[in-house]
Amino acid sequence: MKKWIALCGAVLALGLLADLETFEGITATARAYYAWTDSLTDAPDDGKAFLGRDAMANYCIIGSRQLGAEVFGDGTLVPDKDVFRRLWDNYYVPYINGWFTASGRFRSDSARMGDIVALVGSSSGSIYFPSAVSVSDSESYRITCTVLPAPIFAGGERYAVQQGAGMCVIKSDSATEDDATRLKQQRCQRFGMHIAMDDFGTGYSNDSVLFNISPDFVKVDIGIIRGIDQDKNRQTLFRNLVSLCREMRVQVIAEGVETAEELRTVVALGADYLQGYYLSRPAFQPAPVSEKALQELRAAWNSREETTLPPS
Repeated sequence: MKKWIALCGAVLALGLLADLETFEGITATARAYYAWTDSLTDAPDDGKAFLGRDAMANYCIIGSRQLGAEVFGDGTLVPDKDVFRRLWDNYYVPYINGWFTASGRFRSDSARMGDIVALVGSSSGSIYFPSAVSVSDSESYRITCTVLPAPIFAGGERYAVQQGAGMCVIKSDSATEDDATRLKQQRCQRFGMHIAMDDFGTGYSNDSVLFNISPDFVKVDIGIIRGIDQDKNRQTLFRNLVSLCREMRVQVIAEGVETAEELRTVVALGADYLQGYYLSRPAFQPAPVSEKALQELRAAWNSREETTLPPS
């Protein structure tokens, strides 16, 4: 899977794009960014991290290839001392010094919370790159991301990793799969559980699965919700989905609501429930929804046409 670096728009103004073509340039930029942010306050050593990255193993494997070495040989680890020194200096050293950081499950979450301004992620995860930064539970602002080719080591050759999950293919048929689905549903109902269909609108989470599963809830993917207030096509798709779910007695959850405009739009289009950073950040015990967001929600709910489920 091809790797990319997503850079928040604030950095573009600094004219640093050329420095971000190599890992050494990124490390130097991160060090300078930390020193600059540290200088903005009287408190010592309170600079901000510049970069976060996922997939450390990919960094080691690809970085070694770029520098003409292999990490593994005949199933054993065969590290090159000089190569691993460069890997160390441009990964662990920046993390130890606070120039890079890793918090949360994915680095896109770190960017969304304003902890970093640049990240390395996968092309398949680009729909999760943030469109807004949440300063607090009640305050956020929009950002613009620029996507750049994955960096290389200075003097190295370009390599990209094609990543895939380990997979076992077995022979089956639709009747067997339908029986398995019904069995799972029966067990859920036996224990009083509800079924939710996640990430609707991406991958295998589509109309045919919706008809086969008949869930209690459908969670509409963030890729559809993002920027829905400015995109008529997304609005039409969401409105049609709500209409279909009304007929099927399925409730609709809008994932990834990050701005007041997105909140007002999905409520107006018929969303039953909302989830996203604009309401509350993820936590073991999420904080209460802010009064500002509640006011927006009440106003949006009161102004929309009645779209409740038909009576049983």
